[in-house]
Amino acid sequence: MERISNGKDVGKLRFKKCSFLALLVLAVLCLAVPGTAAVRYVKQGGTGNGTSWADASSDLRGVMEAAGDGDEIWVAKGTYSLGVNPDDTFLLKAGVKVYGGFSGNETMFPEKRNFVANPTILNGGGVSYHVVTGEAGAASNDTRLDGFTVTGGNANGDSANKEDVGGGMYNVNSGPTVANCTFSGNEAESDGGGMYNKDSSPTVENCTF
Repeated sequence: MERISNGKDVGKLRFKKCSFLALLVLAVLCLAVPGTAAVRYVKQGGTGNGTSWADASSDLRGVMEAAGDGDEIWVAKGTYSLGVNPDDTFLLKAGVKVYGGFSGNETMFPEKRNFVANPTILNGGGVSYHVVTGEAGAASNDTRLDGFTVTGGNANGDSANKEDVGGGMYNVNSGPTVANCTFSGNEAESDGGGMYNKDSSPTVENCTF
């Protein structure tokens, strides 16, 4: 401060102080407001970005991969198929809950969902090594697959890459909750046609294999 010798320089210093304080306040506000969890909507024939049933997406795989921690994905009845690449899978990300069994117009959850009346099918088409993959780090209290039929997995690939296990679902270093699901019509050359767990401890509730 002793080196400031004229009013012009003092004004510059004050301006710099104000600018610094404004940036500091902005940074604190950004840190104080966490990312907002979202509900994303998926139904067959949807052409939107998934922000509502009216604007639902039909790309379940893409919506699952784009979802962030705390998000829920509501999926309407129908069959959702993977592509022609054996490595294609529905990736169950840590911190994301995916629910099937909606008719496609519900505004309340879980009271209005009926996964028996609204079958929601994840289909590997007899091509995919793993129809569903539980991402590493997924935990039972924040990661969930609920209300689906998982079918068409065909784990007939390289054993070194664990492509011969877990045709329906393959969990690696994870422990998601899997509830109200049916695993049928899945195959594996080695182990776990329905589900294979590598260093994993999923919570399985009311499921049929």
